[in-house]
Amino acid sequence: MFRSSIKALALLALATPSLMADSIQPKVQIVDDFDNGVQNQRLGYRNVFQAKPSAAVASRVNREYRGNCGRSMCVSVDRRDLGFCGLWVHFFDFRSPERTYFDSSKYLYLSFWIKGAKGGEDFTVKLADRKWIEKEDAIPLGHINQFLAGGVTRTWREVIIPLNSTSKLNWAELGGLILDFNKEGRYTVYIDDVAFKTHRTIPTSFSRPSKAPKTAAPTVKGPSRKTVRSMWVWISEQLLTDQTKRDEFFATCLKQEVRQIWVQMLYSMSKMEDSSESGPFGILATPKCRLKCVNEWRKFNREAHYYGIKVHALDGYPEFAQKEFHHIPLAVVDALIRFNQAVPPVERFDGVHFDNEPYLIVGWHDSKRRQQILKEFLELNEMCQAKISEHSQMEYGIDIPFWWQERDPKTGHCPGDVTFNGRRKPASFHCIDMLDNVGIMNYRDQADGADGMIAHGRDLLNYADKMNGARIAMGVELFREDPADAWFVTGLAPKDFAEAVNSNGSDFARLSRVDGFRFNVINDGRFIHVGVALPPTRELDRDKLRRTLVRIAKRFGKSDKQRSKADVERISEAVATSIRKDPVWSDFIARPIEDPATGDIYSGFIATSMMLPKTTFADDTYYDFRTQTRAAEEYFGRYRQYQGTAIHCYEQFIKLIGAAQGE
Repeated sequence: MFRSSIKALALLALATPSLMADSIQPKVQIVDDFDNGVQNQRLGYRNVFQAKPSAAVASRVNREYRGNCGRSMCVSVDRRDLGFCGLWVHFFDFRSPERTYFDSSKYLYLSFWIKGAKGGEDFTVKLADRKWIEKEDAIPLGHINQFLAGGVTRTWREVIIPLNSTSKLNWAELGGLILDFNKEGRYTVYIDDVAFKTHRTIPTSFSRPSKAPKTAAPTVKGPSRKTVRSMWVWISEQLLTDQTKRDEFFATCLKQEVRQIWVQMLYSMSKMEDSSESGPFGILATPKCRLKCVNEWRKFNREAHYYGIKVHALDGYPEFAQKEFHHIPLAVVDALIRFNQAVPPVERFDGVHFDNEPYLIVGWHDSKRRQQILKEFLELNEMCQAKISEHSQMEYGIDIPFWWQERDPKTGHCPGDVTFNGRRKPASFHCIDMLDNVGIMNYRDQADGADGMIAHGRDLLNYADKMNGARIAMGVELFREDPADAWFVTGLAPKDFAEAVNSNGSDFARLSRVDGFRFNVINDGRFIHVGVALPPTRELDRDKLRRTLVRIAKRFGKSDKQRSKADVERISEAVATSIRKDPVWSDFIARPIEDPATGDIYSGFIATSMMLPKTTFADDTYYDFRTQTRAAEEYFGRYRQYQGTAIHCYEQFIKLIGAAQGE
């Protein structure tokens, strides 16, 4: 009897939802109505998945929705013979350290509403539980036509799927819904009101967006300020010397609502001869910055101000982040302060903006050295801000990436964590604490989704509002970088790399370039490989390249005399596997490096780097750019410290605009 009772309880615990129907009260649980923010009612994100040549794009839209108001998810796909594409919707927060999956065991049906742009759209419906989420896969439930008589049409229809259609899922830990477009063709569908039901006939209520979105920024006392668009400008010399180009530039700024520009400075460095004049680090032998085209800058600033456009002097280099190079940006700040003191207000610069990217320095890839780089990077910006605040009415700002405060799922740590002035927090937060403004390189071409502009940008804006910190500009990328090869020395284990960074490789560890070549670094999880990007063949000095590679190999590699053949093969296979899985790198080719002076051979390889399409609008239309940036601006506009969108950069923006005008 006892064994029979235990067996009965076990069977009850493992029962599918349909076995418990009689004990369930009528109930509907909406898990995603797509109305508010980038996370749904379960704090889950949504996003597309895709592999070339197939492609997909998804965004929440307010032009189509079920009911009288709200939004739906618009999914557009181009399914080719090869690759794959579709949409996933999570029922848990995958960014949270502790994941809470959805317990659907009390429900009998999955429901969602669908509308096709043309009708007849086809896809497979899949579900995933915790186990399948971890495998990055899902269980197919069936084609949409199996659950929707007559298929998808141009009107809203409810899809109802029995949850007893498979026993391969743990219904108490359901992870997400997947729409897999596995039939060739171009489709656009709208999805709304994903819900779980205890009874098929229970109606799902219409969307009713809340007046105060759940993800709204915290309320901070103080006046709200109007947002402005900013833009990076690197071709300053052309604009300074060509009135026609300058007129075109200002006309573009006005039409595109750009009211703040970050313009590349032109200057030279020299040692001060006049010992009576103080510089950043004292007197005699301290480098002094001399601005070029002084009269042209006066005229440019005067014209910009006539049009209501603020001008911030722009400069930057990765090495500037390190203490031994601080004298250069500090001298630039001094020169700009002197310039402003010597000219009328209408001809002055409105701010200084540095675009130093310290993560491009080789030493960044050693955790201990990274801490030092970040600390010195913050010290530089603290000094620049202090100088500008004390001696001018200019603003001071910098650019930083969006990911410094995002937790690495492998390590559980934020890559930008650093202790500064006795407080440990991401460097991005330190910058927001102490600077006038911060430009976030929030480079994504979609506003929505788990990997979109909003998802990456909102934590920074939340922090800025909470701390009443820097004004935040969210940058978007328009630059296109063509695929390029890089030649690497087969590298070292992290411990050996750290030792090299602090010994015979210390001279290269402080650089982002060497001999005119830009450093590239690949960390495959077990070994760190240092190499250089290869310029176009017509510009390549092969002898110089080989000499440079030998210099790198002696610092961050081992010769075949120091490694067994088996070790070389093992390490090469590890990096080849890593490259095959990495969307940024491809086409691993073993390519050894020979030292002609000694005859030593160092194993090495060539790989091709690719700029991910999701990081830039270069492959998108002007309509796409406008639609996505407007959607991000609408969302970010709820934050008090949001300054506006920043466009990188003018040179690429006019190409995008020109392409639209030619269509």
